Amino acid sequence: MFLTTIDDIARLSSRCVWDAGISGFYRETGSIYIDSNMAFKEVETLPPNLKACDVTLSSMPSLCAIPPGLQVRDRLILRNLPQITEIPDDLRVSELQLTRCHRVKSLPFGTTTGSLFVTDCASFSDIPAGFQAYGQTYYLGGRCLTSTADLVISKCPSLSILPEGMRIQRNLLISFCHSFVGLPHRMYVGGTIAIRHCRNFEGFPENLGLVRGDLIIEDCLHVVDLPRYLNIYGNLIIKNCPNLNSIHDGINVKGKVIRI
Repeated sequence: MFLTTIDDIARLSSRCVWDAGISGFYRETGSIYIDSNMAFKEVETLPPNLKACDVTLSSMPSLCAIPPGLQVRDRLILRNLPQITEIPDDLRVSELQLTRCHRVKSLPFGTTTGSLFVTDCASFSDIPAGFQAYGQTYYLGGRCLTSTADLVISKCPSLSILPEGMRIQRNLLISFCHSFVGLPHRMYVGGTIAIRHCRNFEGFPENLGLVRGDLIIEDCLHVVDLPRYLNIYGNLIIKNCPNLNSIHDGINVKGKVIRI
């Protein structure tokens, strides 16, 4: 549903109640999309306690804060919001997308998402310890369905590390983060790990024993070695890493070793 006034949002919020008969789903009328091409260029605040399946807030140069009490079942997209500095505490969504929110520095402790995508956020530097990106399990028409979850961070020049104890259900993809230096010693990633175009990335922790998908390393000039007893269930793909000259005999790759 496309909205044109604050009153539209308030009326929509009053209709977006839980539908208890469908395992806590919001009604389909609860999707909210707002951008500055409508009547929101000067809007500084939005009504509290909004509930929706999906929420997109885009290109709102005067919006100062995410509305308090916001509840989003599926996808929250925050794009081109130059005044936003914080993400709500204890946010739980199936997917969170942050794009060009240059004043957002971190996610608050307790944030739980399915997939997390952070792109071109100049100040973003911190994900809380123990962060989890896991899909949600729900029931629809008698079937049990589970969404998947990735952590994807790109073009965030302030990001240098990821938190100890993080758990990513599927893939971990980091690219064009030029301050990023390394992965945590304690983490779980259920799929592919890809580090691309991170010019200060120093390498992988020695205790990284298993990659459950592909391991992709591209344009990482400081990587000189891989963990000695690494097992890779997918492919090992190395592109433009001139100092990574050899692979230990103890490394086991079930797929292919591809050098480009």
